[in-house]
Amino acid sequence: MGGVPRNRVCHRSPRIGTSTNLTLYEGSLSSANDFSLPALLSDDFLRAVRCTFRPRLAPLARFWGSRRPTVALHVRRGDVHTSNSRVARSVYTHHYVADSAYLDIIGVVLRRYPSADVHVWSSAEGFYTNASFEPFARAGATLHIDTDEMEAQAHFATADVFVMGRSCFSLLPALLNPNCVVATVHGSNKMTDEALVRAVPHGMALSGGRAGEELLGCMRERGW
Repeated sequence: MGGVPRNRVCHRSPRIGTSTNLTLYEGSLSSANDFSLPALLSDDFLRAVRCTFRPRLAPLARFWGSRRPTVALHVRRGDVHTSNSRVARSVYTHHYVADSAYLDIIGVVLRRYPSADVHVWSSAEGFYTNASFEPFARAGATLHIDTDEMEAQAHFATADVFVMGRSCFSLLPALLNPNCVVATVHGSNKMTDEALVRAVPHGMALSGGRAGEELLGCMRERGW
């Protein structure tokens, strides 16, 4: 499947005009014509954007291709760290999500779909090294550390499951991906998590004991 949901075809879509003057910056979607966010992210608008850009991204998603579920995780590191770190005052602690939250999702998917193709994208700059990501490799994920950014976004936008990081880098591919998008996981920063859920209309906020059921239910709805 490689991120293409069943029974969804790009028919003639509404024209995306230039008059709205859309700008994506620092986590915000703004318009010179004062359109509201829900209006901009209508089903018709998202369908038009996806039909325009997803075919162009697909050739860059070179790791997808097998007939098995594809899972992409954006694990934001590099410029973020835990709040109890000695460097916490100089980094974005409110954008940090613990490894355990991502590992829980990997475990949920692989227990139900042992052949799932799981990949983690991140950065080792700043406070991290390649060894920092070994827990993900041991859990069954393929690691992509400090690799090409466009290639990463192409995989995020076309995966059957995309787990966002708390980052603007995750936002655009999340909107382009019509499949199972996880906006937040076990959120510890309510304001940041609520903003992500509002920004991605179809994004799931996973927390608590039923989180795995919701994600697996989404995958079943898409034919897995």
